[in-house]
Amino acid sequence: MISLQQLEEAINRARSCHPATGSDARLHPDVALLGAVYGAMIFRRVKQLDPASLDPEQRVALDRWFLPPLKR
Repeated sequence: MISLQQLEEAINRARSCHPATGSDARLHPDVALLGAVYGAMIFRRVKQLDPASLDPEQRVALDRWFLPPLKR
């Protein structure tokens, strides 16, 4: 499971490496894909998501930017 906070952190990592560009502030495709998932979670009031429920493009973007929590 991935939490809303973890997804937000993945989006922020992607945004820091690929800031919005152009006069229309176009988002990098990974940021747009993950942002759509984040928006849907907020709208549905979901706090955790099973990554297996994502479509293949979303899953690839998540895999690229997600860092698992550190074990203490």
